[in-house]
Amino acid sequence: MQTGQEVQMTENQLVAVASTWVQSVLHG
Repeated sequence: MQTGQEVQMTENQLVAVASTWVQSVLHG
């Protein structure tokens, strides 16, 4: 069971998506 790693990967993905979304809004 790798719950810790899975959660960390999910957080990283959320951060990446959030950053992309924020940049899109700022440039949009």
